[in-house]
Amino acid sequence: MSPTHSLARLLQRGFLLCAIAASVLACAAEKGSADQQEIENPFAGPSPWPEIRKERMRTLLPQAMEAAGVDAWLILCRENNNDPIAHHVGGENAGGQLAIVFAYRNGEVSSVAFSPVGEATALAESGIHDEVRPIDRGASALSQAVAYLRSGGFSAIAINTSTENALADGYPAPSMPPSARLWDPMR
Repeated sequence: MSPTHSLARLLQRGFLLCAIAASVLACAAEKGSADQQEIENPFAGPSPWPEIRKERMRTLLPQAMEAAGVDAWLILCRENNNDPIAHHVGGENAGGQLAIVFAYRNGEVSSVAFSPVGEATALAESGIHDEVRPIDRGASALSQAVAYLRSGGFSAIAINTSTENALADGYPAPSMPPSARLWDPMR
């Protein structure tokens, strides 16, 4: 057999093997797509996170507040400097200053969010909080929340703070004056 004949025969076999491999792969790909179409996507549709979050706040938060002996909890959030728990209480999209107050009364928790006017509608539509109060530009959500706390007859108020985690109260602790770090909203 001449070298040219051997080369032609190898090329024919190679072509035949490639054709068989391509056919097998094409059939496998078609079968795979059919299998994929039969699998239901568990992540299709609206996100379950808002309902999970509301359920957690409705069931777990009363127990936690009871155990801590508090009847109000204040969380402050703001853009690029959110409290680490913000995502769990509806403050993850804060642009301006956002104050969230959880009130524990008669074994149940209700929430009031004091939100910048430009963000209040979206927060209210999310349905996470029982009430959303829009705060005009230039006004302080914290001041409004403090006024609410003062008028609410609360006896023990929890406020997220930390000397080690600057984000735990929504404000960079090193830049706060010592008097602000010791702030008591009831005075």
